[in-house]
Amino acid sequence: MNIFKHHNLAIILGHHILLGYGIYTYGFNPLIALLIFVYTILYNVYINGKLIHLEMAHSGYKDSFWSYFATIYSLIGGGTGSPLSFSYIHRMHHRHVDTENDPHSPKYIGRLKVWFLLWKLKAINPSYIRDFMRSPFQIWIHRHWITLQLLSLVVLWMINPLIVLFVISPTVVATLHYSGFINVRGHWYGQVRNIPEIMFTQPASWRHKEHHDKF
Repeated sequence: MNIFKHHNLAIILGHHILLGYGIYTYGFNPLIALLIFVYTILYNVYINGKLIHLEMAHSGYKDSFWSYFATIYSLIGGGTGSPLSFSYIHRMHHRHVDTENDPHSPKYIGRLKVWFLLWKLKAINPSYIRDFMRSPFQIWIHRHWITLQLLSLVVLWMINPLIVLFVISPTVVATLHYSGFINVRGHWYGQVRNIPEIMFTQPASWRHKEHHDKF
C-alpha cells in the first residue's frame, strides 16, 4: 500500500484552475466571496481541524459515525489526502518535530516545499498507524482515495457545476494554504512557535507551540 498517494497535487492544482475559471466566468461577488471564506474557515476548524486532526490523528482512530462522516466529507470537499495518510505523516511530524526525520520541517526541506506538500517522505512504518490498519473502511478509502475523489467531482459537476466551482474548489484551495501557512509559520525558525496571525480565522490552531507540547 503506497501511503504517499495523498500527494494529489494535480487535483489540487486543478481546483486552483477551476476556482479561477469560476471567478472569470461568473464574476466576483463580495458577499458570496465572504460566505465562501467563512465556510472554508468552518471546514478547517471543525472537519479538518477537530475531527480529522485532533480526533483521528491524535486521539487514536476508532470506526464511528463521526469518523465515517469526517472521512466522507473530507473526501468530497477537502482534497488534501486520506485521513490514514494524513495521520501517518502528522504523527511522524510530531515525533520528530524539526529534525531531519520530520517529513515537513521548513528548516530541512525549505518553506516552499513544506507549503506545497513536496515533503521528505520515507518508507511507511506501520507502527505509526496500527489503529488505522485495523479499519477495513479506512484502508479501502485510502487505496481508492483519488478515484473516489474524481468520481465525486464528476457527480457534483453533473448536478451543478457551481457546487464544484464555488464550494469544493475554494475549500481545497483554502485547506492547502491554511495548512501550508501553519506548517511554515509554526516552524519558521526551525523551532515550534505560536501563530497569532491566525488567531481569529483558525482559533484552534494558532497555539501551535502548546499543541506540540501537549501531543
